[in-house]
Amino acid sequence: GQEVIMQDPVYVGIQMALSVRVAENFYQSEMRFAIAQVLGYGPGGFFEPGEHGFGEDLYVSDVIEALMTLDGVQHVCLNRFKRVGGQYADRTDAGFIILDGLEVGVCNNQPGVPEMGYYRLVLHGGRKG
Repeated sequence: GQEVIMQDPVYVGIQMALSVRVAENFYQSEMRFAIAQVLGYGPGGFFEPGEHGFGEDLYVSDVIEALMTLDGVQHVCLNRFKRVGGQYADRTDAGFIILDGLEVGVCNNQPGVPEMGYYRLVLHGGRKG
């Protein structure tokens, strides 16, 4: 036998700012909901528990790829991609956020809990409503 030590993950909140071009025959409200599902922490979401391993870096390209799978999304621009907190630099140009050890990226986007990650979404085009 060998001793096994269980440790909890260290959650790292991710801050993003996204601009999405919506196809003209799609409603913005429906796209906002679909984007929330794709970026969510529920089943099938980008930040679903277990989707990313401990210390696994997060890539801009993976976020964009996940959003581009949605019908009605024509273009995605990720304008900010960083750890939550003023001491962390924007990593959009680098294309990835480095995570290490027990760190796991999260973006729950829940009001009142910014330390668990959040995003700002601007939709262009599509139908209002």
